[in-house]
This record gives sequence, C-alpha cells and structure tokens, in this order.
Amino acid sequence: MEGKKQQDIKKIHINEIFLYYICFLAAGGLKMEQQDMSYGAAPRERPTGITILAALYIIEGLLILAAPLMLTAMLAPLMGTSGSSGAGALMTICWVVFGLIALIYFLIAYGLLKGQGWARIVAIIFAIIGLLDIPIGTIISIIILWYLFKPEVKAWFQ
Repeated sequence: MEGKKQQDIKKIHINEIFLYYICFLAAGGLKMEQQDMSYGAAPRERPTGITILAALYIIEGLLILAAPLMLTAMLAPLMGTSGSSGAGALMTICWVVFGLIALIYFLIAYGLLKGQGWARIVAIIFAIIGLLDIPIGTIISIIILWYLFKPEVKAWFQ
C-alpha cells in the first residue's frame, strides 16, 4: 500500500512538471531568435518584394483552388445520372489534393510575411523547380532566386 502511495506522488510530480513546462511554452518560453533590445530601436521592416512575393503565393493558391471548382462545374451534369459515383469520387480526390497544395502555398505566403526561414527555403525550392517551366517560368524563377539571395532580403529571415 505504501509503494502505491509513492507511485501516486511521483505521478503528481511528473504531471506538475509537465504542466509547468506547458505553461512555460505558452508564455513564450525561451526565444530562439535574437532581438534588438536597445532603447528606441526601430522594428524590422519587411522588404516590399517579400510582400509582393507573398501576395503572388496567395493568388497562386487561389488559382489552384479554382481547378477543382471548374472540374466540379464540368462534372455537375453527370452527377444526376446513374453510375456517377466515379465522378463524385474524382471530385473529392481533386478537392483534397488541390486543397492541400493550395494550403502549402498559403503557408509559404504566411511564412514569408512573418520572416520565417523555412518559408524562404521552400520558396527557393519552388523557384528552382520553376526554372524548368521554359520560357516565362524560367525568367520569373531567376528573378525570384536573385531576390531571395539579396543580403537585405536574407536579413529579413534571420
């Protein structure tokens, strides 16, 4: 009986430590990024090109969502006929796949706006893939890559 009581006390302590840890994280925890704490320091300003690039990612995400919308409009007449379960399944798959791709684009835009380093890396990867889209995509991707490697833009993501 005494051993069970000690186990219960240990569980309570572990639960309290876990609760304190959750509260610590919720309160902000340890900041991983360095901030300028000097008196009167101006907040960092987001480069205008990053705002434009994020807006383009949002627009592209919306256009990606338009694809299953158009498919739905084209397949809607088939939905009333017999044996149309295949059309419904195709529409569902398209909505899920294109919705996930659009979500990725929206997350990249959010990360770019917030100065998240991972968003810059993903944007660089997407721009490298875009180099294969000859000729217009190649030109746009070269411009994006050039811009994302500029020192003042890289500083936004530090």
